[in-house]
Amino acid sequence: HQGSASYDIGLDADLKKVSSHLPSPLDKAPGEALPVNVKVKGGLNGFMLTGSAGKQNRFNSEWNFDKKQVNLA
Repeated sequence: HQGSASYDIGLDADLKKVSSHLPSPLDKAPGEALPVNVKVKGGLNGFMLTGSAGKQNRFNSEWNFDKKQVNLA
């Protein structure tokens, strides 16, 4: 096989059926909405993960897969 694999995935959820006891701003009761957006784009050698949780919380990370270890860039 000479080709390469790639993926581009998006996820949107309101988490209304989830309760959380994490510290603020990620704590919430069931039935309460916490909009979450996650995007993952990558291939066999790693991926970029970006997203948001709520109106003011953002995250991003880059993961690189080496032969015997995973690096967070």
